[in-house]
Amino acid sequence: MKDLIWKLILPLTIISFAIFTKYWYVSIVDGPHVYMYGFPLICVSDGIHTSMSLYFYIYELIIDFLIYFIFWSFLVILFNRFFSPIKISKIIYLSLITLAIIFLLLFVVVINVSESSFYPNRNMEIEVINTNFRILGQ
Repeated sequence: MKDLIWKLILPLTIISFAIFTKYWYVSIVDGPHVYMYGFPLICVSDGIHTSMSLYFYIYELIIDFLIYFIFWSFLVILFNRFFSPIKISKIIYLSLITLAIIFLLLFVVVINVSESSFYPNRNMEIEVINTNFRILGQ
């Protein structure tokens, strides 16, 4: 099981966390309209002090990541137990790890290029105008 976590569940969690998300177009009370991102909780938003800034909400980011991890763990364990044992070939393992590392590096680049601010949680009131799911930033 430990082997499945490192070779399959963790890379799938990172990849799906980067690819599948939800955007929220919101109006901040006493502030501008901005886009916020995250599924199921808002964990990233455009900054309001400059156009190239991002706000990261740490608690929501951790909760979102754990939900993705639990989802993939449940799916892999269910498949492994009731259908057939999962054996990961080296090519698939290396592909998943490479893709996960690429997404992590892109995340680090985005943090370094933008003026990122980190907050424990989102402390602003919002009114949701529109929401939709997005795949790969579309």
